[in-house]
Amino acid sequence: MGIGRLVGNHFDLVVSIRHDAAQARVDEWQASFAQASRLLWDATDGQHRLGTVYVCNNATGGRNADAWLLEPDGRSASAVSGLGSETAHMTLYGDERFKPFVVVHEFGHYGYGVYDEYEGSAGPAECIGGTTSDACIMESAWSDGDRFGNAGTGGALVSGRVSEFCVAGNHDPDSDTYQDEQRSVACWQTMASSFPGLAVPGGTPTVAAPAGAGDINWVVLAPEQRYVLVVDRSGSMQGNKMAQALVGSAWWADSARTNDRLGVVSFATTARTDIGLTTITGAGDRTDVRNAVNGIVAGGETAIGEGLRRALDEILGAGQRAATQVVVLLTDGLHNRGEAPATVLPDLAANGVRVYTIGVGPSIDSALLQAVATGTGGTYYRIDPTLSQPDQEFRIRTVLQEISGIARENGGVVTTRPEALGEADRIERRVLIEEGSESATFAVTWDGDQKTVMLELRSPDGESIDLGSVPPHVRPIDTGLPYTGYEVERPTPGEWTMVVRTRGGGSGRGQLYVFSENPHVDGALYSPATRYDRGDVVPLFLQAYVDQPVGGLQVSGRAILPDGSTAPLRFGDDGDVLTGDAVVDDGTSSALFDETHDLEGVYTFQVQVTADAGSAFYPDAGERLVPGDATNTRAIPAFTRRFSLSVVVGEEKVVEPEQEREEEPEPRRPRRSTRRPR
Repeated sequence: MGIGRLVGNHFDLVVSIRHDAAQARVDEWQASFAQASRLLWDATDGQHRLGTVYVCNNATGGRNADAWLLEPDGRSASAVSGLGSETAHMTLYGDERFKPFVVVHEFGHYGYGVYDEYEGSAGPAECIGGTTSDACIMESAWSDGDRFGNAGTGGALVSGRVSEFCVAGNHDPDSDTYQDEQRSVACWQTMASSFPGLAVPGGTPTVAAPAGAGDINWVVLAPEQRYVLVVDRSGSMQGNKMAQALVGSAWWADSARTNDRLGVVSFATTARTDIGLTTITGAGDRTDVRNAVNGIVAGGETAIGEGLRRALDEILGAGQRAATQVVVLLTDGLHNRGEAPATVLPDLAANGVRVYTIGVGPSIDSALLQAVATGTGGTYYRIDPTLSQPDQEFRIRTVLQEISGIARENGGVVTTRPEALGEADRIERRVLIEEGSESATFAVTWDGDQKTVMLELRSPDGESIDLGSVPPHVRPIDTGLPYTGYEVERPTPGEWTMVVRTRGGGSGRGQLYVFSENPHVDGALYSPATRYDRGDVVPLFLQAYVDQPVGGLQVSGRAILPDGSTAPLRFGDDGDVLTGDAVVDDGTSSALFDETHDLEGVYTFQVQVTADAGSAFYPDAGERLVPGDATNTRAIPAFTRRFSLSVVVGEEKVVEPEQEREEEPEPRRPRRSTRRPR
């Protein structure tokens, strides 16, 4: 996502260079963004510019990024209104390091929500046209804008003719551009709708560039992954809720990758650090984190804000800002003690900390948890309160485990599916791992005795993997807790088989997970808002990326309503008004969900995307090309990804919780780990 945001009059953005770029290339990108900032300042009549640009090199920081900066030349593109939506981003190809005009054009889509003005559904079109006007940025190609070298291949800055967005007085007189078809107004009117503080020019925009553009602040981030789990240990978490939370938290320790930094904070009447950020170097570090988790005991009130503040302090205390900084917050209650979460939220956002929130039970503030997640670029997970109590408690664990596959660098969920694990069962499931995956995790978790389930794998080339036969490129995840799995480095692409066997009695509830880490494959399911009124239509937008958006996808999805019922979702990339789709085959699929009339509360949308190597394609969409421009040639692998999104409609009914006692129990004393000499 982009966790970029407007601060005063400037946008702070995160960019991820998707290869190991030499310093000279990083410097070229810096010059391009600096000039893009000056152009944006000119185009907005001195109202908006770029501020701090946080830079992640070598395919790090992709989940947070507002822009992916690719190595090859190609046709750049962007999500529309993607700013602030998890994983939605601009895709800028390598030649844009010499074409700052294209950076501003794509930011017009991404930040302001404007559409292209050089074509429409009927084909080529124009907004203003001609060769003398200084507008419109959304109509023109790079050759009419600021660039380095006349051919856009490097050299001295060449000032372009076009430096303005269109206004009502000079916008598309024949109404045939995508901007007019979708917005029915000029670019400036759309921009002001997205940012009401913008003053629309009274006539045509100022020709002369206003003074005061200033310089951007270019900050290269540490190539680290930092994670802090924040666990509610208030009195209402006693019993199986806490037990499941501890199992899910222990999974984070056992599944952590080498050199991850992982910490645990818990809160009740006060917050405490159960274990500070620990660099995972081997089994001993994982044991230390597990022991700290097992020491958490429930009792006391609910100081959510203090838990978030303590987690933020842990991350900031680790040194230079890192490419990935994640907090996972689990709570079953209403904040009732200490610092308000709303006062921590601006500091989390300002420091680039992405927060995933999990709410369980009838006594939670969904609006707050949604605001914390959305305000930092994370996702809110509402555990369905209509489930049975045991099912809700089991979901605490499975959601924690699912987030571990989403939140990590270049991570994605290939599949997660519930399984009923009966006595002496044998379940066989097949799952696709795509070309280019750098690591895949296969796991099963169950609700029952710790030794009742076994997992075996068969790779596409016939290799068998079980706990008795673990190849060097595989790390087993099996520490005696009710989950087991394997982390496979550089997995063979193709169809893998998971064989799950139960023994010693049925275990009941189970869940399969498969995660893949691929620096090229990502995706986004997002909506323009996170809160809607009862009766509103909720627009949904979906993109899946192989570096840039991909078309020709198979999409299936469902909505889970506040009462636990479900409704199908129909996505289209066909320009159909019934799905709210804007542009045919542009790589953005759309859906309109209109069943919010009867129920207030949290609506969760779950979508699965499958790309077939034979039918998936790169859309003929993006920046306006001129003869000789490169297009995109990377092969599209077959892949599968799963995405979810929650929004709040109206006000979720909250059951007042029972009064919690202020007193907190002491933590259990963790066992000392025994480390083997290295």
